[in-house]
Amino acid sequence: MKYFFNSKPVYLNQEKNTKPQHKNKKNMSSLESKNLFFQNLLDQLPQLVWVKVNQNSYYYNQAICNYIGQEINFYEVNFWQEFLHPEDFEHFIVLWQHTLQSQQNFEKECRIKHVKKGYRYCLISVQHSSNHLNPFEWMITATDIHDYSLKQSELNQTIELQNQHLFQNLVQNVAPIKQTITPRLKPQNLKSSCLNSAMSEQNADIHLTHSRDPIFSPVLNKEGLIQNILNIYPYPNEQKIIEKEFQQVIELDELTGLYNRHGFNKILKRTIQKARELKQSVGFLLIDLDHFKHVNDTLGHIAGDYLLQILGRRFNHCFQDDVIVSRLGGDEFAIIVPNLSDKNTLLNIAKTARLQLNIPICYSGQYINGGMSIGCAIYPQDAQNSSNLLRCADIALNDLKISGRGGIRVFKTAMFKAIEMTTKQLSLAREIIHNNKILPFYQPKVNLQTGQVIGFEALLRWYDAEAKIQLPAHIFSAFQDYELATRISATMQLKIFKDMTQWLEMGMQLLPISINAAPVEFLRDNYAETLLNRLAQFNIPFSMIEIEITEQSLSERGSDYVIRALNMLKKSGISIALDDFGTGHSSLTRLRNYPVNCIKIDRKFIENIEHDPSAIAIVKAISQIGASISLDILVEGIEDLAQLEAVKACGCDLGQGFYFYRAMAMQDATQLLKKTDEFL
Repeated sequence: MKYFFNSKPVYLNQEKNTKPQHKNKKNMSSLESKNLFFQNLLDQLPQLVWVKVNQNSYYYNQAICNYIGQEINFYEVNFWQEFLHPEDFEHFIVLWQHTLQSQQNFEKECRIKHVKKGYRYCLISVQHSSNHLNPFEWMITATDIHDYSLKQSELNQTIELQNQHLFQNLVQNVAPIKQTITPRLKPQNLKSSCLNSAMSEQNADIHLTHSRDPIFSPVLNKEGLIQNILNIYPYPNEQKIIEKEFQQVIELDELTGLYNRHGFNKILKRTIQKARELKQSVGFLLIDLDHFKHVNDTLGHIAGDYLLQILGRRFNHCFQDDVIVSRLGGDEFAIIVPNLSDKNTLLNIAKTARLQLNIPICYSGQYINGGMSIGCAIYPQDAQNSSNLLRCADIALNDLKISGRGGIRVFKTAMFKAIEMTTKQLSLAREIIHNNKILPFYQPKVNLQTGQVIGFEALLRWYDAEAKIQLPAHIFSAFQDYELATRISATMQLKIFKDMTQWLEMGMQLLPISINAAPVEFLRDNYAETLLNRLAQFNIPFSMIEIEITEQSLSERGSDYVIRALNMLKKSGISIALDDFGTGHSSLTRLRNYPVNCIKIDRKFIENIEHDPSAIAIVKAISQIGASISLDILVEGIEDLAQLEAVKACGCDLGQGFYFYRAMAMQDATQLLKKTDEFL
């Protein structure tokens, strides 16, 4: 089934559904006798009932139709969103997703729209079959409890008002006591007594509470003079309760209602201590929302807070009671799993956590798009105390971010080396940006039939301290970081456009230049607008620019942003190339839905193409299908004559590689352009 959340589909179950069979005039004749008996049985029930039977058919009873006032087809109508109260819908869907995966039963009070009486409170119960002999896979029932809920609510309100009234009376009675007794307690009429030792602090204030009537006693100093009024509690247990409640308040996150970092640290230490005594394991998850800053930057901090609130609420409802969820701060959450049975249990909890972002979150008419990265660690397998356990989970999380974010990563000791490498790469990237060392190099693209240069691909290079040219692989981690990737991209574009302007001023004929775009650059939904504005500032013809993206950009969550930006660029005259084709998850049949002008076949297919029949078949198929949907095909990594002849035999007309040219500095590209002009 699929339900619609603000007009965007939310897939709850991927299996094929059939229309429910019901006893109405249209389909009564099509019902078999056993199905008719089952339907008649359901219609006798006063509760609202919806059943999925083993035959993959759905049944609902007449009580549902009577309650909502119309015949329902669960296959065609987004029933639950239409008839559940908006405040109850989201939580119900979260529980529904969880129960479909876990096969666990659950109950929840929800408001269902009645045909005449508006929304009414109902107790919705979901039950799964525990026996394969049962005639159903799952059954949903709803019982109207509206009147009972109202009476219970009225009772709670009455009790609350009474408590408030008692408290006000107490305050009103206590205040006059303080005003009256203080002036009358003359120092000369009071003598030192055992109360001298009743209080150690000499400047204590009167303590008011609403628990029980306190006993007021004067506090004397060493000279026998009145110091203050001491409030003595005849019921010390109630004072302890109040202190405990206050302690709980300071341990909770104000935004989400989850435990904050202070509360988390206490619980984690206590949980590990108990596990140590009982020789148990503890699972720990560290959760980071991918590119959360992007949400704050584009939609505002209120939208970011809203995302955290919704996610916190979902976390709070989708796990068992013994699982502890905390918000450590910002977009970082933590989950503690006491008495962990095995690693798979921890992974299943992590998967459940990730599912909470599969349901779209809409704020002010805009969908908040994002992903989630989770690092996992286990006590005592990975660490012996709380601080080291947190560190291990953080290392696993960072290791995941290196590979592109989004997913689940379990801690391994080998990750220490990867973290060290990432740190070095990010530091190096910041250094070359700060010192303005980034330079675009240009690798020519050629017509394989004529050898003529038809364009360039701009590649990132820089000179190190020894004046040696360095490659992007040395700062690979920087392209997974939104801020660094964006700054590198901006620097590259500005320098490329400056070079192109100089070529125009020299009167040379420009050739199209391809610019690479990292997937994270599209997280802020203004990539196209920013690029077009820069081109306009330099007066660069849009047709002279090609943007190269990878398949990863189109397969990750947030691909809608990418496709929107590419469509805008393509309509403006900028070409789009899909780089490293064949190494990702895109299929040839999906290419017609992408705003792509060119496919670049990855060099991995070319390395041994002259000796690999399967590689030849793949390249030939890509070439043929690409041509059939009007896409240019360019082959990367051609390094010798044998490879050239092989790809030409496959029907490919465009290519680049060391066999023709290596990437060259701007001055060398200028000389090549001059030769191209002479040829033309």
